[in-house]
Amino acid sequence: MTARHARTVALAAILITLAPGVWVHARQELTPAAVAETHARAGQGDADAQYELGIMYAEGRDVPQHDAVAFAWYRQAAEQGVAKAQFNVGLMYSSGRGVPRDAAEAVTWYQKAAAQGLAEAVDEVIARAAAYVEDFVEQLSTVVMEEDYRQTSYRNRGGNATRTRLVSEFLLMRVQGIGEWIGFRDVFEVNGRQIRDRQDRLATLFLGDATTALAQAQRIAQESARYNLGSTGRTFNVPTYALFFLHPSNTRRFRFEKAGEGCADENTAWDIRFEEIEYPTLTRGFEGISLPSHGRFCLDPMSGRVIETQLELYHPYAGLGRPATDAMATVRFALEPRLNLWVPREMRERYSERIGGSTSSTARYRNYRQFSVTVNEGTGQGRIVPSGTEPPAEPNRPE
Repeated sequence: MTARHARTVALAAILITLAPGVWVHARQELTPAAVAETHARAGQGDADAQYELGIMYAEGRDVPQHDAVAFAWYRQAAEQGVAKAQFNVGLMYSSGRGVPRDAAEAVTWYQKAAAQGLAEAVDEVIARAAAYVEDFVEQLSTVVMEEDYRQTSYRNRGGNATRTRLVSEFLLMRVQGIGEWIGFRDVFEVNGRQIRDRQDRLATLFLGDATTALAQAQRIAQESARYNLGSTGRTFNVPTYALFFLHPSNTRRFRFEKAGEGCADENTAWDIRFEEIEYPTLTRGFEGISLPSHGRFCLDPMSGRVIETQLELYHPYAGLGRPATDAMATVRFALEPRLNLWVPREMRERYSERIGGSTSSTARYRNYRQFSVTVNEGTGQGRIVPSGTEPPAEPNRPE
C-alpha cells in the first residue's frame, strides 16, 4: 500500500472469524474521491487497489453490487500475489458467485493463499473437514466392523516380548440422551479363545435407558481395555478417536496450520498440523489430568474428506506403575465400495515409556456390515440386524 493511499483511505480493519463462505477483507469507508482514485490506481495495475475494488463490488459498497466485476478485480489482484484476493477467488469458484462453480479451481487458489501463510485458507479446509466429519459419523454409526488387533509389549529395552491378538466388533455409537459419540470395541476373542460374556451388548447400548447408556458404554470400553498389553491404561485406542477433534463442536479447541501438500499417498491432499490449546483437554489421564494432544490430519481440501489421522499424547509420571509415556496412533481410511463409504482400514499405535518399556500394535478392519436396530413390539427387546434383511423370528416364550 502506498503512503499516498494510506493518507487517502481510512482503514478500519476487522478480523473476521471464518465460517464457510465468509469473505476475508479489511472493511473500509471511502469518500467519492477515494473511490475514483482507487479505480484509477487499479487500472494502472496497483494490486491493493484491485483487491479493494473486489471488496467494494462484492458488497455493493460505494459502487453497484456486481459479483462478476468483483471476481474480475479479485482475480487481477490474486494473480499479482495478494493472498486475501487469492482466497476470495477460491471462495467465488467454490460458491459459483460471479463465475461458474469449479471446485478444482477453488482448491488451487486456496493452496496459493495458504502457501503465503494465510490462515483463512486453512480455516476454510478445516470447515469443510468439520462438515465432512459431522456427516461421516452419522453414516459410520450404522456400520459394524470386525477388528483384528495385534499387540506386542516389552517391559524394558532388550527384554522378551509379550504378544496378544484380540478380535472384536467395533461400532461408533451415539449415547442416547446426551448426543455424545463413542467408539466402542467389544472383544469376543483373545488369542484364539472365545469370550462368552460378550453377547447381545450392541442392542443393549442402543436401546437401553438413556440415563444409563453412557455408563454402560464406559463400562464395556473399560472391560475391553483390560486385554491391552503394557502399563498404559487406555480407552482412546479406537480408530475414530481423532476424528472428533474435527467435529464442529471441537475445532475451536485447536490451532491448525498447513504443513505441506501430498500425504497418505495422495498428491493433492493437505497435511494439516494441529495442537490442542484449550483446557481442560478432551483427553484425560490418571486422576483426570489434562493431556493436550497434537498431531496431523491428511485431508482432501476439496471435499474435506479425512484420509489419515495421527494423534500424539504425552502422559507424565503418575506414581509407581504409571511411568511417563509418549503415545502415538495413526489411522488410515479407505473406500469400502459395497457401502460407498470411507471407513477405517488400519490403525498403528506405539506407546513408549520413558523408563524403557514399549508397546506397539496394529489393528486391521474388515467385514464391514451396515446394521439397523429393530424392536419387538411384544417384548420391547431390541435386536441389531443387517440392513435389508428380516430380523430372526422371536422364540416362543412361556406364558
